[in-house]
Amino acid sequence: MNDQVSDIGPQRREILESLLNWCPPVDGSVARYLQKRRIFKRTWEKQKLRMIDDYSAISRKLEVTYGLPTLLAAGLFNAAGHLRYYKHPLLFPYYDSSGHPVYLQARAVDPKTQPKELSLAGPIPLPYNSLLLNGEPGHIYLCEGVIDTLTLIEQGFPAVGIPGAGNFKPAWTEMFRNKTVHVAFDPDAPGESGAARVMDLFKAAGIETRRLAPPGGMDLNDWLRKG
Repeated sequence: MNDQVSDIGPQRREILESLLNWCPPVDGSVARYLQKRRIFKRTWEKQKLRMIDDYSAISRKLEVTYGLPTLLAAGLFNAAGHLRYYKHPLLFPYYDSSGHPVYLQARAVDPKTQPKELSLAGPIPLPYNSLLLNGEPGHIYLCEGVIDTLTLIEQGFPAVGIPGAGNFKPAWTEMFRNKTVHVAFDPDAPGESGAARVMDLFKAAGIETRRLAPPGGMDLNDWLRKG
């Protein structure tokens, strides 16, 4: 974790709310990217996805409103003093149980851009779409990455996600109480290792788990698009 990043609590939520309010709903090339992934308007509107349509304007507005030191501490700006999402216009907000944004991931829509996803610097407070972790009995699908999570949501499955197979925190285990958890990580070495670790945590807590692995080394989105 970047040593400059700190959890500034309510102010970080305020900054994220401002950013999301200043960014428009998904449209144009960002919408076309999601549609190619077979993720459609009903899902991106429900999940309150946003896009950075004017990087310079958004960056300036944030800096004028909050100041560079605060934006560095919130994890939105890098050490060079720039908004981190220059090549990652698609925004995935993470909301807490009160509906406030507490974390953010951004996605590149140009396939040449690496890394494909860029997370808000600092600690990850909860899984993506964690409002479904309500303690009520039922099934939940735990995905590796937001795109796979959105893919299952589009198909009508209750899904939450984590940004990378190795990023599940043991403290989150209790959030899944009373659920049967289908661990839908990628069928590659990091995904299998992460799935085994997560399933061990759930089993130790008495939470039923099942492994869902797409065939042929594909991730969930590739599998369901080609299936």
